[in-house]
Amino acid sequence: MAVSFQDLMKLKALGIPMGAPLFKYKGLVNHHKVEVFSANFALYSDISNRLMGLVASMVPRLEVYSIDEAFIDLADTSTVLKKAQHIR
Repeated sequence: MAVSFQDLMKLKALGIPMGAPLFKYKGLVNHHKVEVFSANFALYSDISNRLMGLVASMVPRLEVYSIDEAFIDLADTSTVLKKAQHIR
């Protein structure tokens, strides 16, 4: 299950902590009519890999932090704006 930040805050207000197993809160989820959708992790992983590959081809150094986060090396500040516009 993927949860947006806004949804996470709503669930937290209901007393459901982040990462909690759904089966433990089934009654609460049903009572408040919380909609639950499964995520397509294979697709998400594929898109992430393609995006990281594209970004890696544009910068001198890339450190993948997680499936949807990365750090890029923009140490050469004279070309930062050009690189940003090219990536965009």
